[in-house]
Amino acid sequence: MKNSKRILGDVLTNWLRYLVAAVVSFMLVPRMSAAYGVDRYGLWTLASSLLGFLLILDGGFGTGVVKWTAEARKPEDMQRRDELLSTALLVHYVAAGVGCALLFGLAAVYGRLFSLPSDMVSQGRIVFLLLGFRAVVVGIPGGFFRGLVFGVGRLFYVNMIQIASSLVYGFLCFRFLDSGISLSGLAVIGLATSLAENLAYVVVARITAPDIRISLRKASKSRFREAFSFSGASFAVQIAGVILMQSDVVLLKLFAPLAAVAKYGVAQRAAEYAFVLVKQVVNALTPPIARLDMAAEPEKARFFLINAPKYAGGFAAIFAVAMTILGVPALSAWAGPEYGDAAPILGILMASFVVIAVQMPCAAVLSLKGDHVYAARAMVASTVLNILASVALVTVLGPLGVALGTLIAATSVDGFAIPLRSYRRYNIRKGTLLTHVWIPILIPALVEGAVIFFIAQRFRPETLGSVFLAGLAGAVCYIVAFWFFSLDPSEHDLFTVFLRKKGRKS
Repeated sequence: MKNSKRILGDVLTNWLRYLVAAVVSFMLVPRMSAAYGVDRYGLWTLASSLLGFLLILDGGFGTGVVKWTAEARKPEDMQRRDELLSTALLVHYVAAGVGCALLFGLAAVYGRLFSLPSDMVSQGRIVFLLLGFRAVVVGIPGGFFRGLVFGVGRLFYVNMIQIASSLVYGFLCFRFLDSGISLSGLAVIGLATSLAENLAYVVVARITAPDIRISLRKASKSRFREAFSFSGASFAVQIAGVILMQSDVVLLKLFAPLAAVAKYGVAQRAAEYAFVLVKQVVNALTPPIARLDMAAEPEKARFFLINAPKYAGGFAAIFAVAMTILGVPALSAWAGPEYGDAAPILGILMASFVVIAVQMPCAAVLSLKGDHVYAARAMVASTVLNILASVALVTVLGPLGVALGTLIAATSVDGFAIPLRSYRRYNIRKGTLLTHVWIPILIPALVEGAVIFFIAQRFRPETLGSVFLAGLAGAVCYIVAFWFFSLDPSEHDLFTVFLRKKGRKS
C-alpha cells in the first residue's frame, strides 16, 4: 500500500511537473515568436534541437544510475552499487568535458554549417553556446544526481525541484521579454535557472541517499566494463530517441529556410506536449519494473504488457485525434496565423507519437529485464529508417516529408517489432497486440473524431478557448467509448474498486 501511494504520488507530481513546464512553454512560444519574429525564433529552435544530440554523451549511464540505485536492496549489494555509481559519475564528468569541447568546435562553423544570414551568425553562435553550457556543462553532471534521487524512489523531490525551476524560468523570461531582452539574454536566464536546479539535485541526493558512498577513487575499469554491458544498449536507445525527437529540425534546416524550421518546431512542440504527458506514467514505473520478478509473477507481467500499452496508446490517441482535426485553428490561435499551415505536420507527428506510446511500456520491460540489446537494436533500426525516409521525402514534400519519415519509422519498428518481442518473451499471442491493444485504441478514436469533426464544422472554433472546449468534448466521448468498448469486466472491476476507495478517502 505504501509503495502504491508513492507510485501514485510520483505519477501525479510527474503530471504536475509536466503541466507547469508545458504551461510556461505554451505561453512563451507565441511571446518569443512575436518578440523576435519567425526567423529569429527559428534560430532558437535550431540551436535547441541541435543541442539535444549532445545529451547522449553520458553514454547511457544516466539510465544505469537509476537501475543500480533501485536494485541495491541487500547489504552485500552496497559496495558494488557504490563502485558502479562512482564510475558513472566519472563518466558524466568526462562527458561534460567532451561536450564542452564539441560546443566550441561547432560554434566555430555554426553559421556556415547551417547557411545562416550574415546578420544572424554572431547572435546564433552566442545563443548556441549559452544553451549548450546549460545542456552539457550543467545538465550532464546534474543528471547523475537527478538519477540518484530517482533511483532511491524519491521522484517526488525531482518533480518539485523541476516545478520550481520552471516557474522561476517562466517568471524571469516574461519579466525581461517585456523589457526587450535579446535572445542571448534569454539564454543566460535559462543557464542560471538550470544551474540552481542542478545544485538542488546534489543537495537532495545527499539528504535522501546518505548511505551511498561515492568517490571518484572507487571508479575502475572493471566496473566500467560491467556498467557498459547495460549502459551500452541503453546508450543506443538513447541515441535513437534523441535523433527521433531532434533530427527533424536539424535535417530540415539543411533544405529549408529558418521560417520553415520555426513552423515545424512549433508543430513539433505542440505534439511533444501530449507525448511527454503520456511518458510521465511510464517514467514513474521504472523503479517498480526494475524490482518486479517477471518470471515469478507472470500474471503481473501479462497484465502490464497488455494493458499498459493500451492505456498509454489510448491516452495519446485522445490528444492525437483532437490536435489533428483542430490543428489549423489551434496553431493559428496559439502561435499566430502564419503557423496554421503547419497543421498537417502536427497531425502526422501526433500519429507517430501514438504508435511510440504503445511501445514504451514494452520497451521499458525489455530494457530493464535482460533484453536491452534487442530494444537497442530496434530503436537504432527505427532511427536509421527515420533518417533515410526523411531525406528521401524532404526534397519532394518539404517539411511534410520529414514528418512522414518519422511516421514511417514509428509504424514499422516501434508499433510492432518491440511489442511483439516482449509478447514472445512472456508467451503472449501475437494477435493480442491487435485485438487487445490497437482495436481498443482505435474504436474510441473514431467516435472522438466524429464528434470533434461535427463540432468543428458546426461551430468553427477559432480561439484557444473554443478549440479547448471542442477537444474536451471529444476527449469525454473517447473515455466513454473506451470504458464500454475497450475494457473487459476485470478492468471495470479494478477501476471501480479504485474509484470507490478514493471516494471513501475523500
